[in-house]
Amino acid sequence: VKMWWFGLVLCAAMTGFKDVPAGHWAREAVDRVTSRGYISGYPDGTFRGERPVTRFEFAVALDRFVRDIEKGLKEAPASPKVKEQQVGVSPGHWAHESLRHLLDGGYLPSSSPIFDAKAKELTPRQLGLALGQIAARIAELHSVLIDFEEEPPPKPVP
Repeated sequence: VKMWWFGLVLCAAMTGFKDVPAGHWAREAVDRVTSRGYISGYPDGTFRGERPVTRFEFAVALDRFVRDIEKGLKEAPASPKVKEQQVGVSPGHWAHESLRHLLDGGYLPSSSPIFDAKAKELTPRQLGLALGQIAARIAELHSVLIDFEEEPPPKPVP
């Protein structure tokens, strides 16, 4: 899986990656997700968008995205207390806090491959499933689901 928009989330946010030149088709999107703090690239100043995303990189970026949404809604939910479950890394690992937040907040189920200690890279299907689960949880927490039963259907355009 080539995920151009997820570099490694290790260093402070920066723009102007050496390997994403001005005029590159993805430059604007890379700058946008970097400026929001979702990703930050590698310590050597590269983005490495041609390499597959790892489960840790994806989990940290997703967690930062979720926290930004919570902040924007100005009512971050209290994480439900669940039985301590493994997130696939030790507490000292750089992705541990993000993995813990995604699990404890109910954003992803414990069965997600993001928490699988044996997994390294995620498939496109797994990435899509995780995004869908997170979107559903945010909608559930913040009551943004539309009840289409009560909404009249749109009128056809003549």
